[in-house]
Amino acid sequence: MHPTGHYKPNLIYTVAFDPPGWRGGRTMAKLLCNSLLRQFWSGEIVVFRNFPEPLFPVERKVLEEVFVATPEVGEGRGAGERCLKAALEYRFRAAQMLDASRYEWVAYLDADCLALRNLDHLFAGNAEILVQPEEGRKMADSHVFNGYISRDEALSPSRNAWLSAAGYGINAGTFAVRAERYAEVMAQWKEIFESQPVRHADMRDQTAWNRLLLDTELKASPFERGEILFPFHLDKGFLDYKHAALLHFVGGEQRDKIDLAFALHLMKTYGDPGGLFLDLLES
Repeated sequence: MHPTGHYKPNLIYTVAFDPPGWRGGRTMAKLLCNSLLRQFWSGEIVVFRNFPEPLFPVERKVLEEVFVATPEVGEGRGAGERCLKAALEYRFRAAQMLDASRYEWVAYLDADCLALRNLDHLFAGNAEILVQPEEGRKMADSHVFNGYISRDEALSPSRNAWLSAAGYGINAGTFAVRAERYAEVMAQWKEIFESQPVRHADMRDQTAWNRLLLDTELKASPFERGEILFPFHLDKGFLDYKHAALLHFVGGEQRDKIDLAFALHLMKTYGDPGGLFLDLLES
């Protein structure tokens, strides 16, 4: 609670970086922000973008857009990969541009996420870090989690017992940190990221995040089970993921992510059994 007696809001931030001439990151970030606003997110939103064109030409009261000048990435497919790498690193590098003292929780969502329901209820309990496991994918065995972690370390006890017991790797694309701990957690993540991996340097941002969670003395807990799902990855059944609060489109091609996010956003925003929206489109 703020010293004045008022509750502080929560913050969600995301990163939308595109190479010159591309608009995929912009489109995904706009869909994410639109979905958060349409589902009555009660906190604030910050979007870091590397292109001059704003996501929203008309100001949204709780949404701030911050332009970031990124290094030259060149052209072709390699440009997209280099731009993505910069965006993923900005998960923790953005900390220097955020005033965490204004918030209760600081949460990060990858731009390829979409809210299907309000997210306020996810920020509850006494944890200091909230994370999303990828159920069924072991931290010790999966290439996308273990760059900084030996097999023995992944299986050894952790202060956060659930992490050791399940052994699942943790996705770095959705997380939340208590605001008073945010700066130190991001600084630790950056320090690990810039150190030498013990196994490999692939997906370095996410493997460093998993190393941090094994090492931290802070209380980390998973988000409420079933509330964040992966339609292209682990949770492919529509009748299952349509009831989630947040979808994270890990594993899909960018065009497929945009197509599915657009369809689901229209479904949640304008869909109705009576077909009124369809009638309006035909009028």
